Amino acid sequence: LVRSIDTIDWSFTGLGPRAAWPTVLEQTLSLVLSAGVLVILKDTTERVRVEQRLEIAQQAGGVGTFEWFPESGELHVSQEYRKVWGLDPDIRVTDDLLISLLHPDDRAVSGPERLGQSNPLDYAEYRRIDPKTGNTRWIARRGQVISSERSGRRRFVGIAFDITDRKQAEVTLQKSEERWRGLFEQMHEGFFTAEVVRDAEGKVIDFVFIDINPAFERQTGLIAAQTIGQPVRDAIPGVQDELIATYGEIVDTGQARQFEVYIPALGNRWYEAHARKVGPERFAVLFLDITIRKAAEKRVLESEERFRTLSQSMPNHVWTARSDGSLDWFNDQVFSYSGMSLDQLAGNGWAAMVHPDDIDVAAQEWTEARAAARQYQVEFRLRRHDGAYRWHIARAVPIKADGGGVAHWIGTNTDIHDQKEAEAALENSAARLEARVEERTAQLLEMQNALQQSQKMETIGKLTGGVAHDFNNLLQVISGNLNLLAKDVAGNERAERRVNNALAGVVRGGKLASQLLAFGRRQPLAPKVVHLGRLLTNMDDLLRRSIGEAIEIETIVSGGLWNTSID
Repeated sequence: LVRSIDTIDWSFTGLGPRAAWPTVLEQTLSLVLSAGVLVILKDTTERVRVEQRLEIAQQAGGVGTFEWFPESGELHVSQEYRKVWGLDPDIRVTDDLLISLLHPDDRAVSGPERLGQSNPLDYAEYRRIDPKTGNTRWIARRGQVISSERSGRRRFVGIAFDITDRKQAEVTLQKSEERWRGLFEQMHEGFFTAEVVRDAEGKVIDFVFIDINPAFERQTGLIAAQTIGQPVRDAIPGVQDELIATYGEIVDTGQARQFEVYIPALGNRWYEAHARKVGPERFAVLFLDITIRKAAEKRVLESEERFRTLSQSMPNHVWTARSDGSLDWFNDQVFSYSGMSLDQLAGNGWAAMVHPDDIDVAAQEWTEARAAARQYQVEFRLRRHDGAYRWHIARAVPIKADGGGVAHWIGTNTDIHDQKEAEAALENSAARLEARVEERTAQLLEMQNALQQSQKMETIGKLTGGVAHDFNNLLQVISGNLNLLAKDVAGNERAERRVNNALAGVVRGGKLASQLLAFGRRQPLAPKVVHLGRLLTNMDDLLRRSIGEAIEIETIVSGGLWNTSID
C-alpha cells in the first residue's frame, strides 16, 4: 500500500498534490495504513479532468447547467447557471424562485407549467426581471428527461444561456428591415433588382426584373405587375444592347458603376443610375429621371454660349468664377490688357495684376462678398502688359443655383482711369477755388471790420461833437464871469493871479472843445501853419493829466523840423 501511495498522482484526487499536504494528514494516513486498515483508492483523474473541461466550456460559452427535481422543486445548478440568472452563490435555487423572477407573460413556458407534456423542458425563451433594478434579460432554456428505472421518478437536466444580446440584435434588425422596407416603398428614386440571362457562351444577353419599388412605375411608366419576371427586352422593346452589356460587366467584375443613360423607348427620357452586384447573377439599380435636368443643362450650355459671344464683343474685361471664388474664364480683352495666359490668371492668379497697395482691400472685399453671397464691387489699379497701372472698377454678381446656393459668379472690370484723373483735376480745382473763397472771405471780413470800426468812430464822433458843443457853451459862461470877476479884484494881486489861472484853464478847455469838435467833424476844417515841436510840447500837460502821474512823459523833438499846414 505504501508503494501504491507513492506511485499515485495525488494531484487529481480530492486530497490534492502530496507536497501540499499538511503534516497531520500525512501522519494520519501513515497510521491508518500501518494499522492494517483496508483503504480502497479510486482513480478519478479522468472524471475530474472532464468536469474541469466542462466548467471551462460553460464559462467560455456562457452556458449554465442544471438538474431539476420536480417532486421537491429543487435545482442543482452550476456556477455559470447562477451567473446567467443573476443568483447569489449561497442562495438555494428552486423552481418557485425562478418562476418569481420571470415576466408574467412568460411563466406559461416554465417547466412546472408544462409537467403534463412529454418533455416540459423543450426549448423556450423567457424574460428574467431583476427585482431590484427592473432590468430585463432574455434567457433560453433546453433540457431533457432522465427517468429512474428503480423508482420510476423523473428528473431533468438541461442548460440555460443568456440571449439578451441576440434578442436586441433581432429587434434592431427588425426595425432596420421595417425602416428599409418603408424607405423602399416611399423613396422617390426608382429601384429594381434583376438577374442576368446568358447565352450558350456565357455572354449576358438580357436580364429579368426580380423586384421593383413603387417609384419604378412613376419613373418609367411601366406597370409593376406586368414587369416583374419579364426580360427587359420584352418589357422595354428596343432597349440598347450597350445598357445590357453595362449591367453584365457589373455582374462579371463586381465593380459598382454610376452613369447616365438615354432610353428613347421610355419616352426619350434620361436617367442617372447607380448599379451594383448583389448576388452571383444579380444586380440592383437605383435610378432617377433626370430628363428635366438634362434639358435645363442644354439650355444653360446654349445660354453660356450666347453669354461668351456677347462677352467677347464688349470692350470691358469680363470674367467668371466658380462658387469657391476661383476665376475660371476671361474674355479676350483681359488677355490683351494683361499679356497673361489663362493658366496664369485662373484660380487666384488674377491677383498678380492688382497693384500691391490695392490687393488687400480687393481680396478682403471678395472674401466678404462670397461669404454673404452679395454683389462685389471694388476699385483698384490693374497692371497693363507694358507695366503701367490703370484704375478699374470691378463688379461681380452671384448666379444662384436651384438649391439656393451660389452656382458661379459673373464679373466685369471697367477702366475708370480717365475718370479718376478728371476727379483729381476737379479736386485740385476745387481746392484752389476753396482757397480763393477763403482769401476773399477774409478780405470781406476785414472790410466789414473796418466798416464797423468806421461806423463806431462816426458814432463816437457824433457823441463827442455834442459833448464838446455843450462843454464850449459852459466855458463861455465861465469865461464871461471870470472876466467880470477880474475887474472886481483888480489891484488884488493874489486874486488876480487866481482869476488869470482860471482864465488860462478856460482857454485850454476851449482848445479841448475845439479838438473834440474837429474829431466829431462838427467844426469846419481850418488848416494853418504850425510848428509840430511846439504843438507836441504844449500837449504835455494834457497827456500827463490823462494818463496819470505813474507814467513819466518825455517829448523829444528833432531839430530842423519844417512847419506844417494842418488843422
